[in-house]
Amino acid sequence: QHARVFVPGPGKRFGEENRRLLSLIEDTPADLVLLGGDMATVKKRVRSDFDSLREITERIPIARLSDKNLNPQSSNLVIDAQAILMDKSRCMNLSASLPIIVTDAQVLKFPPGAAITKFRPIVKLINLTRTSFPDLKVGIIYLVEKQHLKCTVRYKNDPQYYIVTLPPKDLMRHLNVLTATLEKLRREQKQNPGKKTHRNIDLRFDKQVRITGIVRPAPGHRS
Repeated sequence: QHARVFVPGPGKRFGEENRRLLSLIEDTPADLVLLGGDMATVKKRVRSDFDSLREITERIPIARLSDKNLNPQSSNLVIDAQAILMDKSRCMNLSASLPIIVTDAQVLKFPPGAAITKFRPIVKLINLTRTSFPDLKVGIIYLVEKQHLKCTVRYKNDPQYYIVTLPPKDLMRHLNVLTATLEKLRREQKQNPGKKTHRNIDLRFDKQVRITGIVRPAPGHRS
């Protein structure tokens, strides 16, 4: 968990209020603060000591960033639901099962606190699978030339994954179509257990779902 803490007024950033705040939260930077425990309790504690404190915003990582080779050492960045970058070393209880967003070297050089607007469709996709489509488990996500998203997806308890391509807009509708398609494929597999399932699903075409060949494991894809 992170909290962004804003103390208003000229000269306050490195003034007495910030020194007191740093003392309270063990010398972490006052503009991007690592806070553990219950957030409501933390907010109450901080506000009780700072009359001029205006804002405390909780930020929770929803995905990791990686280079195109899926090198785990390539980036120390994670991203939240508003597409804002954070340093994963300052995040508590970071899950190893977070989706991976594959991006270019330029983005990986951005500092924590930067907002990556081109990733907004990606974080929306992740948020929808966490809230409205819990049977869909996203693994690795690519943004392909801002035109469409490509991701690996597992459905329910299926140990295998699908490669799904979809437009960055109207994600709710496309995920509904994807869920219906996966359920149909699941029924067909039960009826014909020896049949190999086609696992490339393309949702970019209006009123048409294209399902093609059997895919090989994606590099670095987690079980």
